[in-house]
Amino acid sequence: MFLYVDANGQLTETRPEDQNREGVNLDDIQLGAAPIEAEELVKTGIVTFLSDKGYGFITEAGSQENVFFHENNCAHQVKKGNKVSFEKERSPKGFSAINIQIVK
Repeated sequence: MFLYVDANGQLTETRPEDQNREGVNLDDIQLGAAPIEAEELVKTGIVTFLSDKGYGFITEAGSQENVFFHENNCAHQVKKGNKVSFEKERSPKGFSAINIQIVK
């Protein structure tokens, strides 16, 4: 008596050539790293800190992450507590906010 291992790892007396096999769709095979999901470009948040020197921090809605900004990247003058929309940009010291607009 011979025993074989089937596709599920179980012992069986049926030869591998005689077993029913499921086909594999080649398009389902992913090579390489997982694809990067597109991140939402425009974020919203609240200005939580604003310095007299022209910089501050926005607390991003959802993640509660603080994002640095400079007033040069604001379309209008912002105040502490304003709800704003912005885009995140990677800088040498982390993320910074650009294209900042006040949300009404």
